[in-house]
Amino acid sequence: MKISIQKKDLFNPQEILDNIELSVVLLSSDNRVIYLNNMSEKTYSHLLFSNHDNSENIDYFQKTITDIKWLDRIKKSTSLKKNLEYVDIIIDPHNKDKKEYYRSSVQPTSSNNKLFTLLTIKNITHEIEQEKEIRSMFDNIQDGYFRCDLEGNVIFVSPSMKKFFKYKGDIKDLKGRSISEVIKNPQDMENARRLREKIGKLSDYEIKMKRYDGTELIASINSSYFHDAKGNPKGVEGTIRDITDRKSAEEQLYKLKESLKKRVDEQTKDIKEAAIRIEQAYKTKAEFVSNITHELLTPLSGILSFSELGLLKNGSLTAEKSTEYFQHINESGNRLKELIDSLISFANNKINNPKYSMSQVNLFSLIQMSINTINTNAMKKGIKIIKPDSNTNYNINADAEMIITALENILENSVKFSDSGGNIYIDIGKKDNNYTISITDEGIGVPEDEMDKIFQSFSIISNRNKVSAEGTGLGLTLAKQIIEAHSGAIRAETPANGIGLSVIITIPEYTP
Repeated sequence: MKISIQKKDLFNPQEILDNIELSVVLLSSDNRVIYLNNMSEKTYSHLLFSNHDNSENIDYFQKTITDIKWLDRIKKSTSLKKNLEYVDIIIDPHNKDKKEYYRSSVQPTSSNNKLFTLLTIKNITHEIEQEKEIRSMFDNIQDGYFRCDLEGNVIFVSPSMKKFFKYKGDIKDLKGRSISEVIKNPQDMENARRLREKIGKLSDYEIKMKRYDGTELIASINSSYFHDAKGNPKGVEGTIRDITDRKSAEEQLYKLKESLKKRVDEQTKDIKEAAIRIEQAYKTKAEFVSNITHELLTPLSGILSFSELGLLKNGSLTAEKSTEYFQHINESGNRLKELIDSLISFANNKINNPKYSMSQVNLFSLIQMSINTINTNAMKKGIKIIKPDSNTNYNINADAEMIITALENILENSVKFSDSGGNIYIDIGKKDNNYTISITDEGIGVPEDEMDKIFQSFSIISNRNKVSAEGTGLGLTLAKQIIEAHSGAIRAETPANGIGLSVIITIPEYTP
């Protein structure tokens, strides 16, 4: 039976109720039907009447509700005097995998002091299935989805957020809590809010966050406002992606790139420096060959000149003149021998790595022997070699001949580059288990930026290259090789008074 309620020129409530997809049933106080709309008759009657036989054209007016479940719900709603809502799942008896979901409302009401019950039932199967699909999607995506109000309080978070933030409680418990709980730096949250207000959204916004177990992560946020029916911002929704591993990989890649760049730069620098050294070596060797050729030709020319002159004047030369020629030839020959011996010594030490005959020797005696050899040339230039007191018994473990050679080369270098009338000072000291020998001249010295070059093979010192001095230029290089072979060290420096050059040797004392 249908109730006809009409108002002219307004609307027909009966027509409206019959066309909605909702079952509407009005019951009397004794649970008899006094109204139900078309949807109730066509679709939902089987939910209310336990003896429903699916027959058509049944008149439900004044029919009593018989389903126990509904009778209990009506009784409870009436006693509580409040609206109660339920969701029912109906399983198809012919297909147990098929389920339908219904949302129902039981609401007590009254009119003219009479009690009634209003029942509404709606099939929400489609909504439930959609919700399941959405929830399944949220469960399976790696990104987290969130909704919060404008104050940052959580309205909804996807289940993936539980794992995302290592939250041990029920994910539903996060509702109402502030999102600031998982933001490491509050200022970052404020910056994000201002940016979103300015452009209306956040795109790949990187922010440091913290999990509930105390660990940190770097997240990428994409979010925007959602609005109410009037179009006003109601809150913020978006996704969060954990990019901690990606950022770590990017950082490692950046470090690797920088390391590789540094290595390439270093190798490029080394190659350039090596090229410069090679070029300088070729230039130095060329100059060395030129110099050594000149040095060798000078005594050789002397030998040839005086021998040819002697041959030319053979028979007419006086004994005195013959002696003079032979003396020149002898001096030139000795000079030539010294040059050749110097080259052979350098080559042997450079290539053959000779074995040294080590024994306990007195350092003062070695110094005196070196002075004796060099003193003749020093006296020719009026140079005085001032040696230390020889009373102290300083012994070293050394090859005596090789140490003498090293000292002679250093002294010869001092004489060569000193002006006439100067002095050469030799001092000996001891520190810990080492002896220190310093040989200081008053000559032209060496520029500070070229000090290390004086021990290098074929090196050219700018101010010394201009000085006319005989020799191969390998004396100090050979001295360095010999001293280092004795576990010692050698260096050069400008004296405190700024005049000349000091060569300092450090060599271990003798240990039995």
